[in-house]
Amino acid sequence: MRGIGMKQYGGIQQLTEMEWPTKPIGPDDVLISIKASGVNPVDWKVREGLLQADFPFELPLILGWDAAGSVPWRFS
Repeated sequence: MRGIGMKQYGGIQQLTEMEWPTKPIGPDDVLISIKASGVNPVDWKVREGLLQADFPFELPLILGWDAAGSVPWRFS
């Protein structure tokens, strides 16, 4: 997984390109191949730490709530 994220709360200078290995997919999970993503006002509020009480994220964190992509069909 690759995206723009942060290692600590703060201003725009905290944003950096980040990469993580894909986690194993469980029986109740869906892996989405993202083709486009976007940001909305909640992303800068999370980045600045304004929503820590409501959303206790574990850092580092890749930001982004909006995405479009495809889900490959998989039958077991």
